[in-house]
Amino acid sequence: MPPTEGTDDSPASAWRGSRVAVLSVATGALLVLVIVVLISRGSEADPSAVETETLAALEGAVAAANAHDLEALMAFYAEDAVVIGHPMNPSRTEGRDAISQLEGPGLELQAAEDANQLFDVVVNGPTVTFGLVFWDEHRVCYSGQGHRVVVEDGLITLWEWSRLSDPCDL
Repeated sequence: MPPTEGTDDSPASAWRGSRVAVLSVATGALLVLVIVVLISRGSEADPSAVETETLAALEGAVAAANAHDLEALMAFYAEDAVVIGHPMNPSRTEGRDAISQLEGPGLELQAAEDANQLFDVVVNGPTVTFGLVFWDEHRVCYSGQGHRVVVEDGLITLWEWSRLSDPCDL
């Protein structure tokens, strides 16, 4: 079919047309990326809300431990949580089920009530550092400063224990 008048079927014209199409796609992709970045910046969590959620998870876990309620305690841990330096296993414990097996016997060793108390709590976004005082079933006191907990979506994902001293050095 012969070219119609006013059209340019030359290779240069075809190249210009494909270049315009590529530039149009690239511009569209860039526009989508800019929109996604702007939306994600607008939906960033309020820092005070994150810190409130972080502190609530830690305090809830400590309250559950004080109540000797293993099921309630484990509800504050993410499925893939990690605990490092726990007095019952100073190495690394991974996963809610393994942490439950670690925490269960520990709950039996603590005093009847309020065995765990927090002090010097500092919350910074999803991370909280704190000291912990622990009384065992014989009312012997242990304490340690420098514990660290990380919370994501309201659940503890990491708990790094510091060494507990004997006796308390409060």
